[in-house]
Amino acid sequence: MHLRSQTGGMTATTFQPSQATSPRRPPRLDELLDRELDYGVGAQGGFVNHLAMTLVAAWRLGAPEARLAEIYEEQAGDGYLIRAPRPDWLDEETARVVERGFRVTVAEQLPPLLSSLDARWFHAVIRVEHAVDVQHPGQLARALGDWREVARPLPDLPERRGDRALRDVIQELALERIGADLGGLRLRAVAEHPRFRRALESARLGPDALREAAELALLGHVARNDFATLHLVTGACAARALAPLLSPAERVVLGERLAQAVSAGYLAGGGGQLPMPLALEELRSRPVPVWDDIAARAAQSDDAHVSKLVYACRREQQETGEPLYQWLAARQCGMA
Repeated sequence: MHLRSQTGGMTATTFQPSQATSPRRPPRLDELLDRELDYGVGAQGGFVNHLAMTLVAAWRLGAPEARLAEIYEEQAGDGYLIRAPRPDWLDEETARVVERGFRVTVAEQLPPLLSSLDARWFHAVIRVEHAVDVQHPGQLARALGDWREVARPLPDLPERRGDRALRDVIQELALERIGADLGGLRLRAVAEHPRFRRALESARLGPDALREAAELALLGHVARNDFATLHLVTGACAARALAPLLSPAERVVLGERLAQAVSAGYLAGGGGQLPMPLALEELRSRPVPVWDDIAARAAQSDDAHVSKLVYACRREQQETGEPLYQWLAARQCGMA
C-alpha cells in the first residue's frame, strides 16, 4: 500500500461541474441506470434506494463494468428495493432534459427546491448531483421529480446576518445540547427551535455560507463518524457541485440553506464537540493511502455509503485542497 502525508486546509475554491472533464460512461452503466428506474426512490422500512447513487459513485471510483453489474444484482436482489411503475410524467420530463440540457434543466428547476435541501435526509440533492455527473437524462428527471414530490421547506432564514463563523455558532448550541431533547434525527424540529433560529442570526452566512456549511459537515463527521454526519458530508458535496449551475444570487441562497440544513442536521444527530485546531493538524499530518488504493477498496465495498462518501471526499479534496477528506475516506474504508 502506498502512503503519503499532506498538509493544508479548506479554501474557498469555486466548484466546477465534474462532468466537464468526465470520461464517457460505459454503455453497461447506461443500461443499469435505465433499469434502476423500475424501482421506487423509497425502499423498505421508509429508507432510500441507493442503487443509482452507488452505481455512479463506483463508476467514478474506477469500478469496471463487471463490478457495476454485481452492484446492481446485489442491491436489486436483496429484497430492500421496491419495484414500482415508472411515474406517468417520467418520459415527458426525460425528453425535456434532453431538449433543454442538464445545465439549463438544473438552473430552471433547482432554485424552488433550495429551501428543502434536507429532503430524504439529503439524498434528494445527492441523487440530482449524481445524475448530473453521469449525464443520464432519465435519472435527472426522476431525481428532480421525486424531490418536488417530497419537498417541505425549512423555516424562513433570518433577515439579520452576523459576523461569526458558522462552526463557532453551532458549537455553542451543540454544547448546550440543543436538539438532544427532540429525539433522533429531528432535523426540522431543531430548525424550528427558537434558540437555533436566533443563533443563525449571528452567523455571517452570505457568500461564505456554502464553504462554511461544508466545513461544518466535514468537522462534524471527523468528530462523530456516524450515519447522520456521513450524509451531511455527501449532501454538502452534492450541493457545492451543483452551485456553478446557478446564478450568483441563487448560489448565496443555496449556501445559506445548506448552512441551515447542515447545522440543524448536526444538532439533531446529537451535536457534540467539534475537533480542535491542534487535533485537526495532527490528522492532516498523518500518512494515508493514496487515492487509487482508497478508491479501489471503496468500489468493492458492499456498503453503499462507503463508495458514496469516498466519491464525495475525493472530489472535495481535489477542489479545496483539504487533506482531511482523504483521511475521512481512508477511515471509511478501514484504512486509517
